[in-house]
Amino acid sequence: KIKTSTAVERNTNIDSTLIAEDVLDSVSMLLTDKDDREVAHVVTGERLNVTIEATFKMTLNDPHVGFGVRNKDGLKIYESNTFCLNQSIGSLHAMTPLRVTFSFDCHLGEGDFALVVGLANGGFNRGNFHEVIYLEQDYKVLKVICSDRDVWTGFFNLQPSIEVQRVT
Repeated sequence: KIKTSTAVERNTNIDSTLIAEDVLDSVSMLLTDKDDREVAHVVTGERLNVTIEATFKMTLNDPHVGFGVRNKDGLKIYESNTFCLNQSIGSLHAMTPLRVTFSFDCHLGEGDFALVVGLANGGFNRGNFHEVIYLEQDYKVLKVICSDRDVWTGFFNLQPSIEVQRVT
């Protein structure tokens, strides 16, 4: 059974909410490294691929896929989707698997983070959707570990440039 989130029902930025069981056949998330090997954790600064695959039971005219990262307290660290990132998928026929991969250098601080999955149809304005199909706030846990290269603390590594001058 596909789990739905009550957060979808409370979202006031949508025209209607579809019931996931009626529209969504399957959804999965895979985390891989720069060499496309499946990983359970990532070292700060390394490349991470977040692949979401979904199959819908009905044809969608404007499907979109999104993901997010939240800390242990539920604070949103990052969240976006194909619509907000100007990536059009186009019409998708029923039962056609869709795979979307988000790739980035993971500069999060050490810890465990919840990965969010969102699936919607009909994007408009600045990130609103006519139909929210699926939204799961805690789909998968991402474990981030720090390397010994740099020492820092916080939510993410700003990777500052450093310039030192001796002023005489």
